[in-house]
Amino acid sequence: MDQLLHLARARRALAAAGCIGALVFTAAPTAEGGRTLQAAGANPTSRTGVLIEPSDGGDEAHFCTASVVHSESKDVIMTAAHCLGGKSDDLVFVPQYSGGARPLGTWKVKAAFLDSAWMENQDPDADVAFLSIETHGSGKNVQHIEDATGAYELEVGRSRAAGKPVSVQSYNNDSDMPIVCQTTVLDDDNDPVFHCDGYSTGSSGSPWVTTVTSKGHSEQQVIGLIGGHHQGGCYTHTSYSPAFDSRDLVLLARADAGGAGDTAPTPGDDGC
Repeated sequence: MDQLLHLARARRALAAAGCIGALVFTAAPTAEGGRTLQAAGANPTSRTGVLIEPSDGGDEAHFCTASVVHSESKDVIMTAAHCLGGKSDDLVFVPQYSGGARPLGTWKVKAAFLDSAWMENQDPDADVAFLSIETHGSGKNVQHIEDATGAYELEVGRSRAAGKPVSVQSYNNDSDMPIVCQTTVLDDDNDPVFHCDGYSTGSSGSPWVTTVTSKGHSEQQVIGLIGGHHQGGCYTHTSYSPAFDSRDLVLLARADAGGAGDTAPTPGDDGC
């Protein structure tokens, strides 16, 4: 997804010409797809937000989407591994980002944890990264990010993602308002995929969230993220995810334990 610069430039050109407004993307629902809407009329979820690389010049544009996942430490977020290549160690996460506002504060990333298959050869099936986050406050006033935002449960291995309904909130680089789509996950040669228009540069890392209800209790689970095949996809209407497996649980455990992380390699050509 982060390679779709030509599409982002085209949108900006159309906007300058008055052809589109407010970056609200819609796609007519089909048997295989869903409708993408800008989440301006409703509060964006507190568990999803943007990654930002602060700069000395004050330019703090967001570049990818990330989400809070449940951990024992309550200090872990998840994004796509290809988002981190070439970035500095001075990254921050802003949950529930909306129109430039930061209602839940700014949280500093401590370390990134990536699978060896991504570190060695950028295997698309390993395009997942977990980031440990610094707490706010100290002593009795310490606050973990999960306390402030809530968290998604990471779901792997019990069943394939295909056929499950998901809601995907995302932040494209060219807008400070999130978009969201409710759709169904499909299978494309063992790659999870969904079809909703409008997911372009910056949407990488966006969580695919499904709600599971059992015995009257509902739980929101993340079963995918935009990434993997072609680093998330070559087109704004088609988004891929790596298939979550036990390697992701190992990564989550590493991030949960804290300590020294990994330096992400610069991602190669997405093959589009």
